[in-house]
Amino acid sequence: MRLRYLLLLAAAGCYVPPAVPEAKPPPKPRMPCDWVPADAGAPVDFQLETGTHSEPTDVLEDGEGGFAVEVWNYSGNWRDEFTTYAPDGSEVVTTMSDRRATFAQPHGFSGVSAFGSNIELFSSLGGEASWRWAGGSANCARLSAAWDPNGGTALAWVAQWSLSNRAELEFASFDQAGGQRAAELIIAEGAGEGLDPVLLGTTIAGNSLALYGKPFAADMIKGRWITRTGAPGEPFALDISARLPEDYDATAGNKNVLAPLLDGSLALRIGGTWVGTIESGRAELEPAPDWLANASNEELAIVAGGRGYAIFSPDIGAGVCRQPIKLVDKSGIACRTLEVATSTSACGPGTLSVGKAGTVFALLPPEGRSSGYIQTTVRRWPGLLH
Repeated sequence: MRLRYLLLLAAAGCYVPPAVPEAKPPPKPRMPCDWVPADAGAPVDFQLETGTHSEPTDVLEDGEGGFAVEVWNYSGNWRDEFTTYAPDGSEVVTTMSDRRATFAQPHGFSGVSAFGSNIELFSSLGGEASWRWAGGSANCARLSAAWDPNGGTALAWVAQWSLSNRAELEFASFDQAGGQRAAELIIAEGAGEGLDPVLLGTTIAGNSLALYGKPFAADMIKGRWITRTGAPGEPFALDISARLPEDYDATAGNKNVLAPLLDGSLALRIGGTWVGTIESGRAELEPAPDWLANASNEELAIVAGGRGYAIFSPDIGAGVCRQPIKLVDKSGIACRTLEVATSTSACGPGTLSVGKAGTVFALLPPEGRSSGYIQTTVRRWPGLLH
C-alpha cells in the first residue's frame, strides 16, 4: 500500500526519491618508495658557539622537530652539556650531567646518568631527575639503555656487591616524560662476570630484550624478554656462533646494537656487522635481510612515519664533501641513495645523524674561534625524510 502511495506521489511530481550518495573511490594502494624525496634539496645552516674547552659530539631530533646538541665539556669537571632548541633554532634550555645515553622522544628528550652506585633518569620536559636508583654498596657502572620507538626509555644494569661477588641484572622502563611504568625487576642473578656485558633493545610494540653474558662473543649468550607492562619471559640461550664475523672485535662494545625493525623484530649488530634478527618473544636468531646484512658499520633509522629506513655511516671522513644515505622501503625494496653536501669551507671530518622528524643533520668540523668561543656549523635538511 505504501509503495503504491509513493508511486502516485512521484507521478504527480510531489515526491522526489532521496539521492543515492556516490560511492567513494577506493584509496590508491601505497606504492613502495613513494615517500622518498627526489633529492636532498638545500640545507639550513645553524651556527653553534661553544667554549674553547668543549667539543660538540652529537645532534638529536624529537618527533616534533625540536633538536638537541650534545657538547662534551672537559674544562675541569668533564661533563656533558646538553642544549635543546626549538625547530626554528631558538634555544630552549641547557643542562649538564654525567650522561651515559640520551634519546630523542616523540616530544622532548630523555637522558640517563650513572655515577658511583647511582643511576638517574632525566627528561627535558621536567629538567630534574624523574627517577633515581641508589645502589648503596652495589656497583652499577655496567648500564645499558634503549629507546622505545613509541616514546620511553628502558634500562638494564648489573648491581654487584664486591664483598660477596653477588650480582643482579635489574630492569626498569619509563614513559617519555620519565614516569616509571612498573617497579624495578630482577631478571637474572649470579656472579657479576656472568651477567656482563648487557645489551638492551626495545621493539616498536614496546617489548624489551636484554642480552647478557661474558664474553659476549661466546657461542651462547643469555637473553630474556620483558613486555611493555613489565612482565618477564623465560630466560633462554641464544646461539650466535655461526653468525659472528671473522674479524669480530670483542672490545668494540659500542658497535653492539639491538635496533627495532618495522616488522616488530629486533636486529642484532655485533662488532659492526648485522648478524641477524630476533622476533618479539622468540629465542632464535634468524638471518638478517640482505638489505641490512650488507650495511656493516652503518646506522639504521626508521623514517617517513614508519614507511621505511635510512642506512648511513655516522662518521664523515676527512676530505669527504658528500655523504650517501641509502633509503629502503619497509618491504625491503631498495629505493634510492641520496647524497647530502657535508661541507662549508672544509670537507670532513664530522658526524651525520637522522632525527625522529626526518631531519638529516651534519655536525661539521669547527671553523674558527671568536672571543674565546669555538664556532661550529650544524647543517640541517629539515623534514627531508619525514
